[in-house]
Amino acid sequence: MRRITTFILRPVGDELSTLGEMVTNVDEVANPMAKKWLTRSFNFANLRKYKDEGTAFGNEMVGLWRSFKDNPSAFSSSELYSVLSSKIENLETYTVYSQVQLCLRGDCISKGNYWIPDFVLVKKVEINGRDFYETIIVDAKRSSGTQLTKNQDVANGQNEWTIKSINDEKRIFGTELNKIGEEGIKLSRKGEFIKLYRENNNLNSSRISRPSR
Repeated sequence: MRRITTFILRPVGDELSTLGEMVTNVDEVANPMAKKWLTRSFNFANLRKYKDEGTAFGNEMVGLWRSFKDNPSAFSSSELYSVLSSKIENLETYTVYSQVQLCLRGDCISKGNYWIPDFVLVKKVEINGRDFYETIIVDAKRSSGTQLTKNQDVANGQNEWTIKSINDEKRIFGTELNKIGEEGIKLSRKGEFIKLYRENNNLNSSRISRPSR
């Protein structure tokens, strides 16, 4: 008698996400195993959706900053300025960089030893004959409820960061800062992190408290 083997193919990764987007109501599925897979699929689909939305918003904000790079006079009348200037004094005097790698700890090479904020606002100031790079961190989030990543949370407890990698192509607003790309340059934190997000089609911002440790 010939034996017939049945294989059950389980969807994974993007297959799960796609499947989850195709089904409108998991509760309508009778088979318990299928329902379990589909519930997992919905979780994957939502995760991918949120990630894509967050990335799209971040890219939108980069484009917005860049639009004022060569036209700074228009910045003071923009929605972006209105939202951030309520949290950042003399906002227009900062130079803004995007996706700069900053050291957290250790060798600053291994995964987890550096972090990448969305926007680094920097102003060069002189104190007692020494140059300092006064820095405010602004991070674009999908919504007001989106939390910091693990590395961002660690960074939020620190007062300065050594630059791992930066170049003038990362500058999206403001004047070029001399020497900021030199080895060992540190950014000195000023104030709380700022969360930039959109709700009900309006830009908003809020301060992010330091973690209690």
